[in-house]
Amino acid sequence: MEKRAIDQYRYTIELLLAVLDGFKPEQLNKVPFEGSWTPGQVTDHIMKAQAGTPDLLNRKAEPTNREPGEKEAAIKKMFLDFNIKMKSPDFILPSDKPLDKEQLMDGIKNQSKEILNAMQANDPTEVCTGFEIPGFGPFTRLEWLYFITYHTQRHVWQLERM
Repeated sequence: MEKRAIDQYRYTIELLLAVLDGFKPEQLNKVPFEGSWTPGQVTDHIMKAQAGTPDLLNRKAEPTNREPGEKEAAIKKMFLDFNIKMKSPDFILPSDKPLDKEQLMDGIKNQSKEILNAMQANDPTEVCTGFEIPGFGPFTRLEWLYFITYHTQRHVWQLERM
């Protein structure tokens, strides 16, 4: 289960980088349609959403008394239902300033390495108690990896349509 989750995360990050690389500099900071973020803002949002993940995964956690990936299906259903419009929490809203593609790509690469290192250094079955997503309760480290993977997949889908 953990290897599948790690492989899926790696693939998702590679896909994100490939899609992002396909944008010309003048497209990166241009709103593609009314009500949308720019491709740069979508990427900035992904980075902000994942920013605290390495720290969260490296914190002390507790053993679980349930299946460590029990919440995967609910997480996947939430993020990969493209008929639902979601509202981002303020603390992960993207910047309004022009963004640089190389800086975004380097940031994603570095951040994903930190996340993978944290996953490999810690027990994926333990429950992280430092932060909870409302309505879900505490996640195991494995579920956090699913959360950021499916969240990123949702935004890759959006980027592909820009």
